[in-house]
Amino acid sequence: ALVPHHAMAVSSACARAGKKLPLEVLQTVREALCRWCHENLRLLGPRGLANMALALSRVPGLAGEDANAQQLKHLLARTRELLLEVDDFPASSAAKSAPLFRADWLGMFVSALARARCREDLPTLKQLLEIHFQKKILAGEAQNLALCAHSVLKLDLLDLRRNQPLVALAPHVKELGRLQGTSGARSACLLAHAYGSALLLHRGPIGEVHAVYDEVLQYLLDSKHKLKLQNIKLRFQMLTAVQCWWQFIDTTSTSSRGSSLASLRRVHQTLAAVSAALPGPEESIGEQEVISTTDHAEVARALPAEVQPRARMEDFAFPFWLDIVLIPLRRVEKKK
Repeated sequence: ALVPHHAMAVSSACARAGKKLPLEVLQTVREALCRWCHENLRLLGPRGLANMALALSRVPGLAGEDANAQQLKHLLARTRELLLEVDDFPASSAAKSAPLFRADWLGMFVSALARARCREDLPTLKQLLEIHFQKKILAGEAQNLALCAHSVLKLDLLDLRRNQPLVALAPHVKELGRLQGTSGARSACLLAHAYGSALLLHRGPIGEVHAVYDEVLQYLLDSKHKLKLQNIKLRFQMLTAVQCWWQFIDTTSTSSRGSSLASLRRVHQTLAAVSAALPGPEESIGEQEVISTTDHAEVARALPAEVQPRARMEDFAFPFWLDIVLIPLRRVEKKK
């Protein structure tokens, strides 16, 4: 029972060390985690699954993403077994009505899956989210609400069988009260990013679902929240939310709520808070590796010969600039 907890602590140290840790050390840690998971998978309960999933997702490095994704797939399969066990309990039993995952375990687990983009078993993942959202275990849990909302967006799970996850979470977000300080900013910015992006990504006609997303985003942009937005990642998340909102109201004529004067004032206040101090070069780069235009050209030249005619450098895809864009073959053939 203690191994998953210790694994999470070791992975946290690896994540904090970042590039200072040699690749061979990361490889050793990853191999140990994967081997232990493989040998003890049947022993893991909800807490152990959450701890091991988070530990695996934190260990970066060469070929680590593929290895972690494969192991996370097995953890998701173990989750399916636990859900089936709960289904077999008598309807009157306490175990039947109790949630399988605690709020913090659910937040850790789904955020780890999202980081590795693990969508191997979508029915299980959807069932897990539906069950726990219906049991309202996330009420009052700001950071776990944010992690779940972000994971829903990143794993492309905006539509489940019975409801829209972000719509189900919306009442809990609006009941959080005033969000303050650094911890409040982490939750608010991640939630704003999820609901702002969902305005553009939600499939279907403009309607009640978009109105809910917009209402939650406006709540998060309210100036009553005293947020510390010094961190560039938080500012990026909030700016992306505003960009998506602006794009949404610009492309639809039916969003009277989005273009109201009150909404515009909230957006203006948010932009003023985010741009109060522009980041310097070191903060802007962060832990990202910078490669030159020559390196980009080498990557383009390394593409297969049949793909190169469909590749172009530097293209804008809202809200990002992409280094290399491959035009879909069907679009090329259609133009011909």
